[in-house]
Amino acid sequence: MSEGPAVTGYEEERLILKRYLSDEIAPMIFADSASELFEVPAQVAAHEIHSWLGDQIRGASNMTPSDLLYHAASKLHQLGILELIPQEEVAQFLDKLRPFLIELCPAEQRFGFEEKLNLLERSTGMGGGKVEVLQKKGGPGAGMGGGVAVPAGHVVVPAGGTAAAGGQVGVPGAPTGGTATPGGQGGVPQGAAGGPVGTAGAAVPATTVGAGASAADALALHRVNLMLDQLQRVAIRGGSSEAGASEVNQKAVLGHVVEQFASQARSSKELEAQLGYLNDIGIENLGEELFKHLSEGLPDWAPPSHEDVGEKELPTGATRAMRKVVNLSEDSEELLKRFREMVSVAIEEFNSGSLGRAVTLLDLAERMIDQGEVDATTATTVARGSFPELDFDLVAETADDPDKRLLLHRLMRFFPKLRVRQLLEDLKDETDREKRLQLTKLLRAHGNEARDVAVEVLEESLNGEPRLPWHVERVLVYLMKAIRRTDDDTVDHEIDLLIRASDLGGSIPLVREAIATLVQLDHPRAYTALAARVSDIEDVMLGDSEFTVDAKEIRWLLSNAIKLLSQSESDEARSIVVGHGLRDKPGLGDTFARLVTLGHYDLSNTPEQLNRLLDAIQKELPRKFLGVSVKNQRKAQILEYLIAAVSGSNSPEVHTVLGDVIRQFPDQPFAQAANDALAKMGQPAPKPRKDPDTDDSVTLSGDLTLFGLPGVLQNLSDAGVTGAVKILDVAGEELAEIHLAEGTMITAKAGELSDDTAVYQLLERPIEGRFVFVNQELTEEDDSPKQGSMMATMSLLLEGMRRYDEFNRALALVPDAACFKSTGKKPTDVKEDADKKLAKEVWSRAANGVSPMDCEREIPLDCFRIRRLYEHWVTEGSLAPIDGTAGDPSAPSEEG
Repeated sequence: MSEGPAVTGYEEERLILKRYLSDEIAPMIFADSASELFEVPAQVAAHEIHSWLGDQIRGASNMTPSDLLYHAASKLHQLGILELIPQEEVAQFLDKLRPFLIELCPAEQRFGFEEKLNLLERSTGMGGGKVEVLQKKGGPGAGMGGGVAVPAGHVVVPAGGTAAAGGQVGVPGAPTGGTATPGGQGGVPQGAAGGPVGTAGAAVPATTVGAGASAADALALHRVNLMLDQLQRVAIRGGSSEAGASEVNQKAVLGHVVEQFASQARSSKELEAQLGYLNDIGIENLGEELFKHLSEGLPDWAPPSHEDVGEKELPTGATRAMRKVVNLSEDSEELLKRFREMVSVAIEEFNSGSLGRAVTLLDLAERMIDQGEVDATTATTVARGSFPELDFDLVAETADDPDKRLLLHRLMRFFPKLRVRQLLEDLKDETDREKRLQLTKLLRAHGNEARDVAVEVLEESLNGEPRLPWHVERVLVYLMKAIRRTDDDTVDHEIDLLIRASDLGGSIPLVREAIATLVQLDHPRAYTALAARVSDIEDVMLGDSEFTVDAKEIRWLLSNAIKLLSQSESDEARSIVVGHGLRDKPGLGDTFARLVTLGHYDLSNTPEQLNRLLDAIQKELPRKFLGVSVKNQRKAQILEYLIAAVSGSNSPEVHTVLGDVIRQFPDQPFAQAANDALAKMGQPAPKPRKDPDTDDSVTLSGDLTLFGLPGVLQNLSDAGVTGAVKILDVAGEELAEIHLAEGTMITAKAGELSDDTAVYQLLERPIEGRFVFVNQELTEEDDSPKQGSMMATMSLLLEGMRRYDEFNRALALVPDAACFKSTGKKPTDVKEDADKKLAKEVWSRAANGVSPMDCEREIPLDCFRIRRLYEHWVTEGSLAPIDGTAGDPSAPSEEG
């Protein structure tokens, strides 16, 4: 080069220029440094290009100097095409740099080089042509100081054409007929020497670069660049007094950046190259904690399982990115490593208390297994090897919470040690009572799957020889009782098994469990079997049976059976209770005392049994002789028991009988009992407020944070129920209500929002609180033709979860309290939302410093649509943050 000003200073910009020319960093990362570099004499850049050129030649590159210099010029030209730097500035700088590049080019190659520079100056990268680019293979020194390496995240820009979606930046003006790397991954144009340039000397598969995606790619890169810039600002604030808030915000922004990198990567090496930049700015261990960072972008509740959703796309970008990261693996060993990392993060999330996130990750793992992306044998190996990391005590504790069992079942089925049959095998061999109880809790959390297996294994045991230990059979019967039957076709078979299990020749605890399960079946055949079993117990107690049973145990068994039957509202059950109570045989104990439990229920719906008790009262009344009552202490006690048995039945027949008792025997203790019963019926206490969890009309209730509104609505839709889902905050205040008719959502209300919009808002900004589902019949208004216009339930939920994901991505770029101002650039419309009136209303606020949160309060729409407009205008540059607010969730709005 000819002599000129001394080339000193700008060391950082010169170093990053050299890395950019070697394709070690993406254009969006280089853009800020390039802006500084463009302000210094062009000779500085030319001197660094000269040095870089020497590095490539010494690195045994088979590229000609002409090719290498053209690559350098085109790399700078791309900054304008991608709108990272104004095209005019780039053009002016290249014009100043041109003579230095020509001087560096060997004389015999200058003519062709100048022609290519002319083509480059005329190229805008915005046309509709289609060009294929040929990569050329470098020597052993590929990369910095060797051949030109091609990392991830760049966009191919063909001559006079467009950038390929999600690829690497290539070279405009390159000759046609070549190839590009997968997904638009570009490279350096063909030179005189020929041959492709790749990474580490590897051959690159060929694909055609498509046209028409340049605007989208440029916008995507620009958006990531904005987020990276914000991430750097947050990292700087991390050392201040606001470190706590910055750390939270950093995690949110970082999660979305990593998600973007993973989603766009076309190979494992591309992803590593992109993540390398994050390591450069101080975010360490990203390679080892990649899945952890991505998991932080997941909601605390789990979406519907992949079995319910089917082949539909994953609802959140974070899960799509994780799936992509695993599938980018170049060999089975790397895939196994990444799959194991994902499972480990799921376990870590569960151990730290985030059941919903853990289930989301393991559901993704099962989806990948089912769809053949991960070998089932490999997955089983990972599950077995990772199981010791799981907090087993926490699993058992979680199984105690009814709200968490459904999600816990989805987690447990991933691990072979926690599946139903393995738990049963462990139960057979377990001698410690507390550990058996723990295993029983885990089995119950498996729900219907555990119940079906329990019925199957119980049958095998009853038919086998020897039978399973009684404590195992008792657990099997308990599961049949604790988990409601869903198939009525199996009830007769189950009754047959329970009759055999309740045989008095077996263990008394097993008999007791079988009787309790028969009561719960609430079936005529079950009550027939129960009547026979109560009769068998009575015979044993009276000495009329061949069975020899401990007297204390058999008395305890009888009392418990009568108590359970008393709780049933069926006529058959009450007939057994009343028949036993009125039997009055000393050998059976005080049978009348066992009738007292009936006083907790209204017997009017079983009039035959109520009349039997009223007749018994009249029969037991004292006899009179010459007008004087003959006192009998035993009969007086029996009368008190019988009056207590009917005291819960507020009917005319009861009023009459008890009135007669008072009139005839006013001074008797049993008359006082009758008086108290009538007083309670005539002057009822004010109706207490029902606890939502015990209200008979409530069929489902729970914690929204644990269960998740999508799961609630999906379950109710699948069940085809009719009623209302009420959303309550932590103070019990009702905030929203969703009405369903046979599982279809017909109306919804949340504040000023209604129908689909109301549901979207509830999904986008989840409420911390509880839900209750109340059975309600449809009113004429609910059933009117104007209703029922809401989207289908599954479609509505998937769209809502998509909006949740997009809203949180927008939130990472445009926090709630951020304030903005107009830059003077005319705002454009969001392509997906053509509501110009809404855009005008939001712009009038956004451009005048109204924060997104305040804007959402003023405009009755779900927050996603408003936040999307803010994000769009910030991304395109028509809005700029007011210093001190954007990117900082703790910054106050102007009103605050």
